Amino acid sequence: MMKKGIFISVALATILVLLSSPVMARGGKIRMGNLKIVPSLGLEAIADDNIFLGNGSNTTDELKESDSIAHVKPGLSFDYTMEERGTVSLGYEGDFAYYNKNDKNDWKSHKGLFKLDYEAPGGLIAKIDNTYTETQDPFGGYAEYNLGKKTERWSDDLKNEFGYKLGSRFKAFLYYNYYKQDYKADADFAQDFYSHEAGTGVEMQFLPKTWGFVRYYYGLQDYDSSGAIGGQTTDESNDSDFTWHKIDAGLTWDTGTKISGELNFGYQDKKYDNDFNYKGDKYNDNNTWVAATSIFYDVATAEDGTMITQLGLTIDRSQNQTSSNTTSYYEDTGAGISFKQKLLTKITLEGSFSYNFHDYFETDRLPMRQDDNYEAGLSVDYQARDWLSAGAGYTYKEKHSNYDANNFEDNKFNFKITAEY
Repeated sequence: MMKKGIFISVALATILVLLSSPVMARGGKIRMGNLKIVPSLGLEAIADDNIFLGNGSNTTDELKESDSIAHVKPGLSFDYTMEERGTVSLGYEGDFAYYNKNDKNDWKSHKGLFKLDYEAPGGLIAKIDNTYTETQDPFGGYAEYNLGKKTERWSDDLKNEFGYKLGSRFKAFLYYNYYKQDYKADADFAQDFYSHEAGTGVEMQFLPKTWGFVRYYYGLQDYDSSGAIGGQTTDESNDSDFTWHKIDAGLTWDTGTKISGELNFGYQDKKYDNDFNYKGDKYNDNNTWVAATSIFYDVATAEDGTMITQLGLTIDRSQNQTSSNTTSYYEDTGAGISFKQKLLTKITLEGSFSYNFHDYFETDRLPMRQDDNYEAGLSVDYQARDWLSAGAGYTYKEKHSNYDANNFEDNKFNFKITAEY
């Protein structure tokens, strides 16, 4: 009954959005001086034709089944503006998913968020971005672990950037990043790890509002849980702990320009702490090029500078260790394009397409695995009021692997409303 009520609520609320008049639109933001408090609530209905991301070859671990899913997404944020210096925000985001037929797959997710963006007139720069997550979602963890399966875990992702302006054309930075994930089930011990990454960098302005940068990082990833498989133990003496050195270089742009994001390419050298895993398979040190490019260009803007037409490009490449008890890792190389178009001031049309190639190495004495991953999406959003919006969309995902058990296709249609007071 609850799930049916949620779907009915989504439909009725969407009708209200479409029929809302200025008399009905009494919403606004809660403000106390420079502090803005924003409660929010989102309702979403999804029709998914492959909720477990199976290929249909059997009715157990490759079950292909469709279902409808209702999401309730409460949120609350506290945003404080520091005049001429920046902002600091603290927030919560929840996601409660209810399946129509497969209610054992119901899951929930909680996120705590903190963000600081500070730039003093004297030249000091400080940016902190921290996200703490407790979730049971089936979207897969790091390295796509348990993709399509409800899995309970928590993670903490912290990014720090501290810098100083040196005149009008130079900036110097220090970086520190931390990540930790921990799975509830003992059987998932090989996914528990933490990582530290410290770095330094410089930026130089060589065109108006355009900066070139060079950054150096040193990092480590340490698997901090031990366990046994087949009577053989994985621990600190044979797990896949590793360190890395990385150099990045590229371009970035000032806020407010038509171009935003980063052009970012680099080179990474990876070295394992141990020589062999619990089976006696050798860990092989390696190096490769990496990328974290994400660029958006406002093709057309309104008189007030707001976006009308925007194009996007992403290029990414990274290495991902699959677990603590195997020598296997994969290189993830991908690219994507996107567009965003404002129509009649209140309607936004968005589309995207991406392709990622996963090239596995050291796959436990088996032939090397290779995956082609495709994703495409199209959505439309209607901003009925500054506090109320509705939208609908479609997403297609496909994985094609030389290991047939990993193949899947998935089609999703969604319908949502979001209110922010």
